[in-house]
Amino acid sequence: MVTWLCGYLFVVSMVALRALLHYYRFDCGELTIDGVLANWQDFDPHWVKLAIVEAIYRGRYKASSVSDILRFWRRRGEPHCSFSYEFERSICGDLQFALPPCPSFYPPDPTPFADRLRVLFALPYHGS
Repeated sequence: MVTWLCGYLFVVSMVALRALLHYYRFDCGELTIDGVLANWQDFDPHWVKLAIVEAIYRGRYKASSVSDILRFWRRRGEPHCSFSYEFERSICGDLQFALPPCPSFYPPDPTPFADRLRVLFALPYHGS
């Protein structure tokens, strides 16, 4: 049950992060959005969301800016956001983020991140 729930929360988070990057037309360089998300797999999805919002707040719509923010926060040991909750809400809108992350005492999913993304985006889309 817990493994399924953690997998579901991961999928919901990744879909929302992908939608955020796509909607705001982030420059991913030579990578795809999926490639960029794969590069950020070592970070908590909540931190990635906050870093994307922070980059938007700073007017820096580049995946490299988000990477810089994430590395800075990792050195600090915690995120440091310049934006308000209202700004975050206006940016994220109705996107569903599955937070908080899964407890760390459960073993990690042995499936490589890229394989999980491939399965995720192979699922049919039933949105409006």
